[in-house]
Formats: sequence, C-alpha cells, structure tokens
Amino acid sequence: YPPPGPPGALRVLTLNLHTWQEPEAHRKLEEIAVAAAALEIDVLLLQEVGAHLTDPARPDAGLLLRGHLQRSTRRPWYIEGRTAHIGFGAFREGLAILSAVPLTDPEEIVLSGGGLRRIAVAATADVRGRAVRFVSAHLSWEPERAAAESGRLLAALGDAPERYRAYAGDIN
Repeated sequence: YPPPGPPGALRVLTLNLHTWQEPEAHRKLEEIAVAAAALEIDVLLLQEVGAHLTDPARPDAGLLLRGHLQRSTRRPWYIEGRTAHIGFGAFREGLAILSAVPLTDPEEIVLSGGGLRRIAVAATADVRGRAVRFVSAHLSWEPERAAAESGRLLAALGDAPERYRAYAGDIN
C-alpha cells in the first residue's frame, strides 16, 4: 500500500516511546523503524527517549532507533536529542528529533527545573523543499505546571524566523 496523503506530502510521526518501561522494548523500536520506513516518514518527534544508567542492554533508545531506521530505509538518519531528567532513578529520559535530512540550528528550551525538569528540543530541517522548524516537547502532569511550561515554550518559539513550524509532544 502507498503511504497516506498525496505524493510529496510532509510525513511526521510523533511518539512517546516510554522506552525501557515497555515489555519488549527492542522489538518495539524495530517495529517503529519498519513502520516509519513503510510510511515514508520524514521526521520523528519523540518523547521519553530513555537510556538505562547502568545496563548496557538498554542503551540510548534514540540512537538505537536511528540505527534501525538506517537499516530499514538504507539511508542516513540524523538525530538531535537531549536529556531532561533521571526517571525512576534508573533512566536518562529526554527528547529526540530524528530526520531523514540533516538537522540545523538545534536548541534545547528549558520549560521547568527540578528533579523532573521538562524541556523541548527544536531543530530545523529542509524537508521536501520546505524549511521547517520541528519541536518535540514533554510537559508535566500537573495542570498549573504544564500551563506555565506551555507558556514558556510558546514564548521561546514566538519569534522563530521559519515560515513553517511543526510542534508535537506529550502534552499530558
């Protein structure tokens, strides 16, 4: 089957990986790559991209997914990832943008501090003839904190020079 949408459409996938909390995490990452290849996804905007602090069998999920994408599509993939905090006392958790084309002007936007610090990651990619600013964010669960974080994110991105923007994330 052909991918959905018209030919030449920009294809973006956003996903909260929950990475190493999944029962078959390695298999899930491979399935994501195969599905992204079949759907001709251009950019993936990811949240809860984890890496176990001490277990080498659970490495950085963004880098692992990039490898699966490169094997599935037989082309290079580019990544911008940042760690937000330590989750469950065992995982570096963060965000990543994976793109089939080079990413430029990467930026980490701090949305809140503390033990469960929240961030957004932004980068620009020239995809299918359009310069697009992509942003992946993961906001807090608490409504008041999430509202303040979304306000900081919009303020930080308000004057971005790109004509096209794509925002995605786990907005809780």
